This record gives sequence, C-alpha cells and structure tokens, in this order.
Amino acid sequence: MAYEIKEFPQLSWSFSRMKMLQECPRKYYYNYYGYHNGWLREAGEESKHIYRLKNLQPIDAFFGQKFHEAVTGIVKERKKELLEPDKFRRSINRMIKEAYHESKTLLEDWRIHPKWYAMISEVYYEGDITQEKKDSIIKKINITSENIFLSKSFKELTENDVEIIELDELKSFEINGLTAYLKIDALYRVGEKYVLVDWKTSARDDSLTDVDQLILYSWYANNVLGIRLEDLEARLEFVQLEKMEKYQFSNSDLSLIDRRIDKDLKQIQSFLLDPEINQPLPKEKFFQTKGSSLCKYCNFREICWRG
Repeated sequence: MAYEIKEFPQLSWSFSRMKMLQECPRKYYYNYYGYHNGWLREAGEESKHIYRLKNLQPIDAFFGQKFHEAVTGIVKERKKELLEPDKFRRSINRMIKEAYHESKTLLEDWRIHPKWYAMISEVYYEGDITQEKKDSIIKKINITSENIFLSKSFKELTENDVEIIELDELKSFEINGLTAYLKIDALYRVGEKYVLVDWKTSARDDSLTDVDQLILYSWYANNVLGIRLEDLEARLEFVQLEKMEKYQFSNSDLSLIDRRIDKDLKQIQSFLLDPEINQPLPKEKFFQTKGSSLCKYCNFREICWRG
C-alpha cells in the first residue's frame, strides 16, 4: 500500500505526550504538530527545522535508550557475550562513543538525514559535552552495568525458562476511542505468575509518576492481553539505586486510567481547531512556559527563543 501523506498527524495519547503538554504547550506543539511532514523533501523549511530538532537527544536520554537496547539484546537475541558486567559496560560505552563521534563530525549529514545519524543535543547547542557531564555518564554506565546483573527481573529473564510476552516494543491499542501508545520494558511469565517490569536508569526515585505508568501497563496486560490481575506482579527496578518495588493492582486502580484519558482528551482537544482531523490551533495559541528551567534543556529552544 502506498504511503499516504496527511496534512495533520494522527491524534493519539501517551503518558509522555501529556507530560509534555503540561510542561510547555509550545514544546508540545513543536513535538506533535510543527514537525509533521518535515522529513519530506518538499516540506517547508520551518517543518524541516523542527523535525531536525525533534531528533536531538540529550546524552542522559541517549544513555537510557542504549541501556535498554543492551538489555533487550541479551534477553531477546540471546547475546550471551554481554552476560558479564564488564562486557555489558564496554558495549554501552562503545555505542555512546559512536554517537558522540557522529555528533562531532557529521553535522551536515545529520541536517539532511536527521533520522540516520545521532546528534547529542549538548554537542549541537554547546559544541561539546562538559567534563562534569561526561564523568556523570561514565559513573552511570559503571553503576548500572553492575546493578542490572543484581536485578531480580533480569536474573529471571536470563537464568530461567520464561515465556516472553512483551519486550521493549512500541505498541498501540484503542482505549475510549483513542489510539494510545506504550512500550513495556519486559512482560513475561515465570511458572504461573506474570511479571511486568519497568527498569529505571535515573538516579532519582520518581515512584509516584512511575506507578501511574505501571498502572497503564497493567491495564494493557489485563484488557488487551487478557492477563488476570491476580496473576500479574508489576515491578519498578531502579538500576542506579539497586532497589526494586513490587505492586499488584486492582480493578479499582485500573479504572483510574479510563478517567484520566477522558480528562486528558478534553485538554488535548482544547488546543485543536478541528478534532476530526487533529488540526491544531495556530502555534501562537500554544503558549510558552517562559522562565521555566526546562527551557535551558529543551530541544526546540533554538527556534522557540528566536521567536
């Protein structure tokens, strides 16, 4: 089937989308509307510019992505050669060094094909990563490379005969007439029990926000995959903190998801000119959260501040 070019993107819902809207509506506009079709050769320069900025990655986010890829590689692709902390650490180090090299040397290639090459936002905006940040990333790599092998969930996935249900794949599903997206780090069955895992690489414990996300994952496991709640254990594995939290949710907990999405949809639609085709209001109606400390690290500050 031929690719269909649409004037506006599909309306969807996710935790990350709503978090961005609450942080800064202007950032939300750029990330979900302004970039649209910016990958097309005939697109306008502003759309192309926004699309490039959307593809920037802060070094911490890039580390988190590569950490999850390495874990997935071991579990899904049975990369036994990485089943040692030192080899795991070297693998992540190599991926980050390659991205850093691309960011420093392939700026013009990235401008033309921002999806093909890595561009670390600190390199793009500041010309380099500070030594303090480099030291922080090295420390983070060293700690997580040791602690992932102490994780109960990782041990079960690599040492036991488990049935893998989901593993770090973006999935879409319908809820309340809306397309929603999520990506579960791991969902598997060991014996008669199903285990849902979310590995966290941050040094902060954001349990309240993280638990909300676990409830959504449990809703998906129950309503889409048909897993009974009494058979499902949800876990937060804080890899930097060497800490795990376990949860078992009820139908009452899951009902919060339906109510939240109804509320979120009303907020999303308040920024739409035509909800039927997901046509947004003019950019100026998506106000900037001026003075926020988040502005300093926003991917879109180049185009947002210029205006």
